[in-house]
Amino acid sequence: MREYLTKVEMHISPVKLACPEAQYRKYFSSTEWKHIQLLQDDKMRRERLYGRIWFKNYLLSHGLCIPPSKVVLDERLGSKQCQDNYLLSLAHAGGWCFCVVAHKGASSADVNGVGCDIEETSRLGQEIRWIKNCADNISKEDYHKLWVIKEACYKAIPNNVELKLSDIVVNSVKSTATYKQCELKYELFPFGQFICAFALCRQLQSSIGL
Repeated sequence: MREYLTKVEMHISPVKLACPEAQYRKYFSSTEWKHIQLLQDDKMRRERLYGRIWFKNYLLSHGLCIPPSKVVLDERLGSKQCQDNYLLSLAHAGGWCFCVVAHKGASSADVNGVGCDIEETSRLGQEIRWIKNCADNISKEDYHKLWVIKEACYKAIPNNVELKLSDIVVNSVKSTATYKQCELKYELFPFGQFICAFALCRQLQSSIGL
């Protein structure tokens, strides 16, 4: 698989909102705001708010001249796209937010998805039933890594609504993964008590539209 010539920027930050939540209403469409306000867990709601506010401010600061409320992040899909040259993904855990922006240039036109994940190692361990192609004797550390990798890859794959994590095949030696006609390249790294990963997806032309 070819290397992906794509510029990727990462942002990891503790969730911090300087104002009462209502003052951030201008950043969101009515649908987004309604979805966020339905979240009963205060920490989860603030994590979602902060991540999306950072994204919207980032895009504005890079000269796209898009009103914040018009930068809509689809809750159903992991990878978001703004205009033709930005792919976006975000994740949050333990009061921290992990955002990734991939810049698509002429040399990386075949990259059509980006995904990221961040997880606290102390909270992982309950989801092993979702990863059915790992060995029964997999170590706890390797399991944590595999879970985060698959979550990032899942978000990077377009049209992932019916996709299962067990369908994604990971090659940890080459830092690659595959799913049907999708090829992925990922990076994994520790961050304090967290494990983080981001992935780029290249979807072959024959699979688009299936």
